[in-house]
Amino acid sequence: FWSGGEIRIYSLASRERVRTLYIGDKQTHSALLAFSPDGRHLAATDGSRVIQVWAMREGSAPVALTAPRIPIQSLWFTPDGQNVVVSGRGDRYLRRLPVPGSP
Repeated sequence: FWSGGEIRIYSLASRERVRTLYIGDKQTHSALLAFSPDGRHLAATDGSRVIQVWAMREGSAPVALTAPRIPIQSLWFTPDGQNVVVSGRGDRYLRRLPVPGSP
């Protein structure tokens, strides 16, 4: 669940909040989120050029990736979970950004 710069992660089994992550500022009205296929990482952006990637099990601080061009309109993980693919508004290209710590 996402609201005003806050991403809330809930347990499906207990329906309790297990983690709260922050992106952008409270004025942010939209966000793009993507879980890696294995559920180990969550990538999020508020539409700017910055993508934050969290390692879900470790509970560590996010790693920031920066898209090389215009603000991001869509993002997703590759099937192997080792890269985040982004595209920007009006951009004709897809850009692949390696996830830090991936082999």
